[in-house]
Amino acid sequence: MENLQEKIQSHLQSLRKVLAEFLDWRVADEKRRLDYLETSEAERRRIGSEFERLRAAVHGLIGQLEAGRLPQDTGSGLSSWNEARPQLPPELEKSLRSCRRQHAALEEALKELRDPGRPKPKLETGKILSTEEKDVLACSLEEDLGGYQKGKSGFRATFRPRVLV
Repeated sequence: MENLQEKIQSHLQSLRKVLAEFLDWRVADEKRRLDYLETSEAERRRIGSEFERLRAAVHGLIGQLEAGRLPQDTGSGLSSWNEARPQLPPELEKSLRSCRRQHAALEEALKELRDPGRPKPKLETGKILSTEEKDVLACSLEEDLGGYQKGKSGFRATFRPRVLV
């Protein structure tokens, strides 16, 4: 029985030795894990700060690029819009041309009417007037009748000048 107890004691001692080695290994492993964790956290912070620095630098460069490119982009954008702008419908084009002609006629008539040395136009009997001529004549008549008050003239009450755009 003594032999058996010695074997058990020897086996128990070897188990204690293995347990101590295991615990030492576990402590060393935990220390290594914590060192790796600290190292990786420091590396993560360093990479994060480097990334932020690079991001700020890229944003600065993009801002400089956009500031330099803005006038060119504006010019090219306007020219491409002029090339690609949709055509107006034919009726609208016709109306627009008519309005432009009327506007030019009105500008010319106003220029002539504002000239103080110019004699006032005389109306010929039997002549058919165009719309522009009627408008010019109406403006001329309004200037001629400018001194009359509304209540003194029946013509003034019925006169409604047309404004063309």
